[in-house]
Amino acid sequence: MHMKGYPSWFFALLLFIFAALFVTGGLLTPTSLDLRLEWDIPWRLGADWHIAVAATHTAVAFVMLMLLGALLGIHARAGLRRRRNVYSGLGLVAIMAVLMATAVGIYYLGDEQMAMMAALTHLAVGGGAPLLFGYHAWTGHLRAVIPSGDKKNPNQ
Repeated sequence: MHMKGYPSWFFALLLFIFAALFVTGGLLTPTSLDLRLEWDIPWRLGADWHIAVAATHTAVAFVMLMLLGALLGIHARAGLRRRRNVYSGLGLVAIMAVLMATAVGIYYLGDEQMAMMAALTHLAVGGGAPLLFGYHAWTGHLRAVIPSGDKKNPNQ
């Protein structure tokens, strides 16, 4: 799939980064549940792997923030102007904002209860993010492939 106004490799990079965040976050989830909720999880990363995966997750998140900045400048503005995929796009922006805020909260909130809520929110929102991302990309792709004569946007 090609996104208008971006290099041909941009969408593939976006998919790769999104998948890397999901996979690394998934690998970190058992440890997070064990530490935050004191659940007895049968499997979790060893300490060395946990540090490496957490560092990778953080580094990949920084790349995602750069991509998000690139998307807001062209893609989001064009979508808003054309009134296409507005709600799902705004939902993705909201998800990213929640993930950014909770990521900071996980490590820097002094209150243990607040840090736990930040972690659980981060897990829930991050775990569900691919569903909205997939919906947004798929409906955008369908609009590009099957142009509608109807100017009314069903996603508004």
